[in-house]
Amino acid sequence: MKLAVVCRSCNGDDERECGCRRSLSRFFELLSIAEQRRVSTLKVTSTDENKTEGSGCVDKLTFRLESPLSVSELKQRSEAVGLSQKIVKLRDRRSYLLIGDKNGGWYFQLPHHEAPPFTTTMITRPSAFKSFETYRQCLLQILTLQELDALRITRLDLAVDYSESFESILQSVDVTHKQLRVKFTDKGNKRTGMMIGQGNEKLVIYDKGHEQKSNTVRTRLELQLTGAKLPARDLDSLRKTILAHDLKRRPFERVTLFEIKIRNTPALSSPLALERLRDLQVLFKREGFLATRKRLSENGNFDRDYGPLFELVPRAEQPDKTLARSLEAFFGGAKSARASGLKLVTIET
Repeated sequence: MKLAVVCRSCNGDDERECGCRRSLSRFFELLSIAEQRRVSTLKVTSTDENKTEGSGCVDKLTFRLESPLSVSELKQRSEAVGLSQKIVKLRDRRSYLLIGDKNGGWYFQLPHHEAPPFTTTMITRPSAFKSFETYRQCLLQILTLQELDALRITRLDLAVDYSESFESILQSVDVTHKQLRVKFTDKGNKRTGMMIGQGNEKLVIYDKGHEQKSNTVRTRLELQLTGAKLPARDLDSLRKTILAHDLKRRPFERVTLFEIKIRNTPALSSPLALERLRDLQVLFKREGFLATRKRLSENGNFDRDYGPLFELVPRAEQPDKTLARSLEAFFGGAKSARASGLKLVTIET
């Protein structure tokens, strides 16, 4: 588009003095970026019998800035590109400067009031963007290229969503791990979440619809990685590692979803067998297969006394494969891999 020689807004003909052209150009650039942002809708299932294919994403990336940035400088940068800003509190009860909207914006951790007004921590949500390149370009609205390249990843959240009830996923999931810690989250009389593991690797399964206070039937499997469990330390390395399928261990390879039924056969005629079956049904409905197996294995008798009562059939597609496909699409897939000389290896599950 060619602009008029004389600006109709300020009647100026000197491009160095007139800011209207720059503002208009920036406006169309922001519109282009907004158009590329991903808006996803999930199909809500009316019953748990209608299993839906999951969708994966990089839900959250937390960075440490190499050099502290002043809060005033961040505010000036956001104002220069027309982005909103406000102070918010997240789940950790700390204050953050939010630049942009709450889903696709940047959260900069604010220091305590007695500390200097600088920040060294930034939280972003790549899942709000259609592609890695769009996400990266949006980061460059606030950060310089040097600052972006110097970012160090401190936490990576990988997620797979299902349009199923939390109870359905809870009763379907199993995790292969020798040392396993399971913790539940309840709100009122409703069970809304389960955390598996601790330290640098935690798997959190929770009712996403309940968290967002909506009627959406949606359950999330979220793997939270920190420290030694991180597959890469910077953005460029993360992209190359995922596209090359060069992870030391596939993120969700220990997680399996089953179609599970509890058998009720005529052989269960003794009072002891019927009592075990009733206890098993109550526990399974409340805490799911994983927690049930863990609790009933305390004396090492689960396989002998309770195992024959379960009928387990693995689902056709597992979270690990779903995530691999989604990450490849987000980070560029085969096209970007060829451009950067990376070799793609098919993951077999």
